[in-house]
Amino acid sequence: MPLYLSPLKKCKHYVAKVFEKEINFSVIHWIRESLRIRLPLYFNLFDPRISNAVFDNVNFNRTHDNRIWSPPSIGRSLEVCRGIRCPGNMPARLVGDWNNLLSVWDVITCERNTAAHAIGLVDKNSVERVRKALNRLSRDNIFEKLAEMKTEYKPRVP
Repeated sequence: MPLYLSPLKKCKHYVAKVFEKEINFSVIHWIRESLRIRLPLYFNLFDPRISNAVFDNVNFNRTHDNRIWSPPSIGRSLEVCRGIRCPGNMPARLVGDWNNLLSVWDVITCERNTAAHAIGLVDKNSVERVRKALNRLSRDNIFEKLAEMKTEYKPRVP
C-alpha cells in the first residue's frame, strides 16, 4: 500500500539525478567522443563545430543557448545504450559489466520517473529497489569504472 513519503520521494529523485550526472559524464561522454566531440575541451559543453552529433536518432551535442550542452534524458540515453550489444562497440572498461549497468540504470530510471511524476505517493519498496540497485553498482565496482571514464574525459586541472 502506498504511503505518503515525501522526504523519501525527494531522496530517491536526488539519488537518481546524481546517477544521471555520473552516466552523462562517463558513458554519454564516451558516445560524444565517438561522435567527434572534442574532449576534454567540450566536456559538459556544446561543441560549436558539430551541430548535429546523432547516434540512434539522438543528438548528443544539443544546446539551447549555443554554449551549454543539454544531454539526452536518462531514459533516452538508456534506450540508446541498450542498442549497444557488441563488446567491441561498448566502453572497454564496462564490457564485463554492461548488462548489469543497463539493468541498474533501468531500475533507477523507472523509479526516478515515478518519484518525479507521482502525486506525493511513493511505495517504500521503490526506495528499497533503488538502494539495492546502487548497492549492485558499488559491489561490482562499477562506480569506480564510471569515475575512471569521467576522469579520462573531463579537463585536467594543473
